[in-house]
Amino acid sequence: MLIALALVHALSAVPADTPDVTVRAAPERVRVERGASQYLNFDFLIHNGGADTLEITRVEVSVYDGAGGLQLRKLVNENGPSPSALLLSPDRVLPPGADGMIFNPFAEFPREVELARLRYDVELRPRRADGERGEPIARTVDVMPEAFAPRTRLRMPLQGRVLVWDGHDFLSHHRRWNWTHPVLAAHCITSNPGRYAYDFVLLGADDSLHAGDGKAHTQWYGFGAEVRAPAAGRVVAATGDRPDDGNFDLDALCADELAMYGNFVVIDHGNGEMSVLAHLQQGSVAVRVGDEVGEGDVVARVGSSGSSLFPHLHYQLVTGTQHGAEGLPSYFPGLRVRRGAGWVDAPDGQVDTGDIIDAR
Repeated sequence: MLIALALVHALSAVPADTPDVTVRAAPERVRVERGASQYLNFDFLIHNGGADTLEITRVEVSVYDGAGGLQLRKLVNENGPSPSALLLSPDRVLPPGADGMIFNPFAEFPREVELARLRYDVELRPRRADGERGEPIARTVDVMPEAFAPRTRLRMPLQGRVLVWDGHDFLSHHRRWNWTHPVLAAHCITSNPGRYAYDFVLLGADDSLHAGDGKAHTQWYGFGAEVRAPAAGRVVAATGDRPDDGNFDLDALCADELAMYGNFVVIDHGNGEMSVLAHLQQGSVAVRVGDEVGEGDVVARVGSSGSSLFPHLHYQLVTGTQHGAEGLPSYFPGLRVRRGAGWVDAPDGQVDTGDIIDAR
């Protein structure tokens, strides 16, 4: 349930004559995803409007409870022979006029920590033409995250033993969707609807992904497996004629951001929550726009169409399908995940990269 609108704003910590440098959180509404820990899946957009090249040298987070008490504090900086600041961003050095992104380095917190307010202090240092560094520029971003759970009760869209080949943890490619990158910016990408996405792969009896060398789609245990509606709703987008060749037309993204997914089905569950089921097998999509589907109905089969490395099901819950839409945390109540020699309940039904799921 939404308990508050996130209040996110950047505050200047330097005099007004400091160059036009801004740092802000993206997306503006920061949601708390709950599982074994609490996760804040957001990042920082930086604009360098000054005359100097800037280098990101430090990010610190301070976490406060509802009474204003400090809960914890962490930082990354340039200390040490392999400084942690190198991990912050591919855009750690920003030329004048450039936009860049910092992937939030502090996105996971213990469940018992109260996340009432988080203050992120960002330090940037000018790098002048003579090689000297100027005085640090400081920016502060205050984040008040909101507790969130979707109104839609979801079920796993695949049945069997499933590997989360890639989820949305800090190292996931779904998470690292830098839309300030020139290629993405040129193709109208302005948000990350896949920030909470999963790539699901069905496993064989010996927990392998495929038989043989896996070069043929038919060797993958999941290829052609039934894809089921995770909840009831109305189909608002569907495409099923694209080949299972792992390719898509990059130039089509401005007209349709879903083009990267090859064959797909989008189900509107209401309340601003839509399921995207993607990379589906050519010719397998069994629904059309306007169809009403029930939870568990078979809508397609697993394929490898669009931007796909191998047969798998891409799933994400989103606010919409147009440019600027954002991803939402999604949970699958009742799931069990492998731990040690047995299976345990997934906390809150949340899974992520590397988890092996019993979805029978």
